[in-house]
Amino acid sequence: MKPHYASFQGLRGLAVLAVTLHHTPMGPFADVQRGMGWMGVDLFFVLSGFLITGILFDSLERPGYFRNFYVRRSLRIFPIYYLAFALLLVATPLLRLRWSLWSLAYLGYGGNFVVPFLDLVRHNPTQVLMQVRGHWTMVCDLGPLWSLCVEEQFYLVWPAVVWFVRDRRTLMRLCAVIFMVAPVFRTAAYLTAPPREIGGFLLLWSSFTRCDTLLVGAWLALWLRGEKLTRSKLRGLGCGLIAGAGLMLVPSLLQLIQGARMAANDGRIGMAWAHPATNPFTVTVGLSLNALVCAGVLLLALDETTWLSRMLRLRWLAGVGTISYGVYFYAGWLGADGRFLTVLNPKLAGAAPMLHLLLTLVVAALSYRLLEAPILRLKERYAPARRWDVRPEVEQLAVISEAGAAWSPQRGRSVTA
Repeated sequence: MKPHYASFQGLRGLAVLAVTLHHTPMGPFADVQRGMGWMGVDLFFVLSGFLITGILFDSLERPGYFRNFYVRRSLRIFPIYYLAFALLLVATPLLRLRWSLWSLAYLGYGGNFVVPFLDLVRHNPTQVLMQVRGHWTMVCDLGPLWSLCVEEQFYLVWPAVVWFVRDRRTLMRLCAVIFMVAPVFRTAAYLTAPPREIGGFLLLWSSFTRCDTLLVGAWLALWLRGEKLTRSKLRGLGCGLIAGAGLMLVPSLLQLIQGARMAANDGRIGMAWAHPATNPFTVTVGLSLNALVCAGVLLLALDETTWLSRMLRLRWLAGVGTISYGVYFYAGWLGADGRFLTVLNPKLAGAAPMLHLLLTLVVAALSYRLLEAPILRLKERYAPARRWDVRPEVEQLAVISEAGAAWSPQRGRSVTA
């Protein structure tokens, strides 16, 4: 294990581009983007579970376990999140915006539980509307924030679980049990849920039904801290997960792609298959299979000699990964699918998706440079991270050598988590 992997920034970039293109498909492969782009969220979940669990497990014996974790997470997530909501509240009377009060559930990161119980078909409570040229047009979509709600709820519970359990193997068994139970629970819930649109989105958005994806990453982080793997074994496991789980996912992905193509012509016909929340196989077993595929991708990214890792280290992709939180967050706040630009100027209809993507990237880059980066620097003031590698054998050398000749900080590896 290393404190920092350059390929992980590219992995974030790949995930956020997939999600953004899922909401704003463009080009000749728009149906594929619509049918498969949702998988980027699961890649985020696996990566988040991997990194967060590694940080928590490595921090068990250090002071300020809970304080440091929550201060660092708060500085990363809260500023632009609550600033955007504050701007929305201020803009509502000025621009005469119309939106549902149920959306305020997102302020407490509870929108993923509240919104699915509302009527998402006739009136989507995640949409913020503005009257343009006599028509009510969506200018903001809060729906994608459901995944941030899931992660925040995970951050609320998982640190305490790691703290009280502590034993690595016991934590691994806990992750494995939940992963095996989750698809059974989702299947039972799907068969007994309310109407499909409501029940499906509850299964897709609920922390109880999506925690298995986060725990796949957690299991990997714990497992790799007790294993001595060769590069060939790491590659073999990663490719095996991608090939095995991926092949079982192919039928449902083809259905999603076909549904997206049908929905482009008739939304009522394609709705049953065009979205993972309403695809029976995807929302039950497919989510677990996708988690395994994402785990395989993460394992290949760990080996810096693979073609995937080299691709993920491309400068432009790593740059997108650096601003990935802003890209994911602002994409919905800027209209989600570019329709607002078309309403402003019908001549932009063909270029609206691309313009929306470029606008999102520019806003996210400015946000990172002017707002997020200065706030992130406060982490080292209020919750300093571990400075040096403290593997047991290194600590032992440090103790043995009174003068520090056997080990010195200069030989350690800085941690940037």
